[in-house]
Amino acid sequence: MMSEIKTLTEGIGIAAEGKEREKAPSESEAWLPCIFQYLSEIIAILETDMTIRYITPSLERVLGYKPEELIRKNILKYIHPDDVPPVKEKIAKAAQQSAFPPPLDLRIRHQDGNWRNFELTVNNLLDEPNIKAIAVNFRDDLKREKGENALRESEKRYRLIVETAAEGIWLIDSEKKTAFVNQRMADMLGYKTDEILGQPLLTFIMEEYKNSAKAQIESRHEDSRLPRDVKFRRRDGTVVWAIASCRPILDDKGYFAGSLCMITDITERKKAQDVLTEEKERAERLAAELEKANKELKLKQEQFLQREKIITTGALAAGVAHEIRNPLAVIGMTVQYLQSKLPENDPRRELTEAIVKKVERLDRVTKELSSYGGTISLNLRKHNLARCLNMNLALIKPRCRIQGIKIRKRYSRMPLVEMDNEQMDKVFFNIMDNAVHAMPEDGILTISTEYNEESRTVIVAIHNTGPIIKKRHLPHIFKPFYTAKKKEGGTGLGLAIAQNVILRHGGKIAIQNKTRGKDKGVAFFVHIPISTSPRIPSEGMGNK
Repeated sequence: MMSEIKTLTEGIGIAAEGKEREKAPSESEAWLPCIFQYLSEIIAILETDMTIRYITPSLERVLGYKPEELIRKNILKYIHPDDVPPVKEKIAKAAQQSAFPPPLDLRIRHQDGNWRNFELTVNNLLDEPNIKAIAVNFRDDLKREKGENALRESEKRYRLIVETAAEGIWLIDSEKKTAFVNQRMADMLGYKTDEILGQPLLTFIMEEYKNSAKAQIESRHEDSRLPRDVKFRRRDGTVVWAIASCRPILDDKGYFAGSLCMITDITERKKAQDVLTEEKERAERLAAELEKANKELKLKQEQFLQREKIITTGALAAGVAHEIRNPLAVIGMTVQYLQSKLPENDPRRELTEAIVKKVERLDRVTKELSSYGGTISLNLRKHNLARCLNMNLALIKPRCRIQGIKIRKRYSRMPLVEMDNEQMDKVFFNIMDNAVHAMPEDGILTISTEYNEESRTVIVAIHNTGPIIKKRHLPHIFKPFYTAKKKEGGTGLGLAIAQNVILRHGGKIAIQNKTRGKDKGVAFFVHIPISTSPRIPSEGMGNK
């Protein structure tokens, strides 16, 4: 049987070329499983009772059965019933003599149920001390000559396929040196095939990929056959991107005996992917910019509508204030005159004093109405925002001392802000004054600033630890005449005027309830855009 295997081995072609003939038998036997896998015939070792002790892996390719399915099974079970008697006779005669009996034609059942024609030869190895069994050989063709011709034709076809394959084919031996490469692989790297033979595969791989490539080559696991990206270095130093799928070859003891790698050049695909990635990133940037522009446009539209609303409401308020002011002045002077004529202890003085107070309150309302409805002409100059905040804090400090309110300042580094300082004073004083009125004793008023370079906006946060504003009231905070200080005589126009001023500066104002932790309370956020100017240190930086 060994002579048969030797004949088949020499017919393979590539495995029998070059230095492979010089290898010791023990090392070359590591290649036998691969050879048996691709034989065009089946070799089986039978016990004397015709049960199968061993059968070559080519069984699965030729007849569809896995070798382990037939181990310890009687060979006669798979032979056509009409052919069983001559087969039994043939094997029995072979067991009684050492000479080779003539071949026998027979039919064997394929796994799909069909019968296939084979030529059977039997070899008596009962006297072989290491075997002590009957060896049988099933040839797919009826004539040996046809089989040999087919093998040669097959070899030519496979050589043609290997040499004309679009993929690179790389075979390495147990020492991880190149045993074979096809022409496509050599062209891929810019070498001749004989320049690659004998060289370690890792020599041609970029340094950062050597460890993963080595692990894939040596791995015995199925997942090692999965395609992996590898970077090769061409002879001219350029990079070749490839996908490599390596199949390890193991000997009978499970030791590494070599590896077969299929390599596909994906350099152009990688370049296309890089271009696609760049285009995708560019599209994402454009989409982000478009989304940002849409948000800015929406904000501008909202601000425009708000301004129009304020202008319309303001014009109406100014007209009402103008119509009320003159009669109101007459009423006030008349009541004061009548009051001056009354004795000090006259009970009617209580009524006139109440009228005077109401007239004074109406006078404040009409003035604020005129301010709200009038056209604000902004005197824009570059100002230090920290100084503006500090001046307004100084105005409310006396009241804070009375109520035991602590003031904390957290200013960041800010540039100069182009604004109308007088109008912004009114905004910040109104918000701070409302915050102080809203807080109980021992509260905390925190003023903080932040500069957003991307939007070129300064954000002022004014936070108080007073009670939060009910959710249903939040949408109405900046509406005219909404006030929570009716007992203190609030008109409800302060925040409406503040919003008008901020909008005219191109900014926005928002309010937020803080419901957890030390920051519990109410915070106002004023966003003011700036013009380009050098940064300066903020005045009064730090906590106080």
